[in-house]
Amino acid sequence: MLPSFVGSFMELIVGVVYPVYGSFKTLQIKDKGADDARWLPYWILFSLFSSSEFLLDCIFAAWMPLWYELKVLFVLWLQPTYFNGAALVYNKYLEPLIASKSDFIDEQAELVLKKARNISADDLTQLIDWVSTKGQALTGVSTGASSATKSTASTPAADEVQDEKPEEPEVVSSTEAEPAETKKAQ
Repeated sequence: MLPSFVGSFMELIVGVVYPVYGSFKTLQIKDKGADDARWLPYWILFSLFSSSEFLLDCIFAAWMPLWYELKVLFVLWLQPTYFNGAALVYNKYLEPLIASKSDFIDEQAELVLKKARNISADDLTQLIDWVSTKGQALTGVSTGASSATKSTASTPAADEVQDEKPEEPEVVSSTEAEPAETKKAQ
């Protein structure tokens, strides 16, 4: 069984480094044709896999034996040079799904871009305040000036607790303890 860091390193080499070089070689071919697009389905599926990988690791890595080995094999299966699994998944499932939703996706992307172009500093300030308020409400923690005034203000209950501290025991010096011990010994 591979440790997680070895599996992640192998996945990086097999899933990114080799495909980047393969994509580079494809772009270097003088005769441009259908071969140009052979890596595109791989990159689309690898991107989707990579973006969900953290969640998948959290779910499967702890209890599924050979999880990292399976991930490396899956990435190898996706590559067009070996099994061409990415083209199979893309053509059979992903392309029809995205094609059926493309109008909606385009509308939403346009809406987000329009809002992003018209964003102002006031909008960002309002967003930060809203996120801070929601975060404080969720965690029950207050920040900023309100917490500073709470920590410096003294309450009667806090003063009473400080008054009720136990007294420290008296420390007896070693010279005072010796005569008592010598009397016991005699």
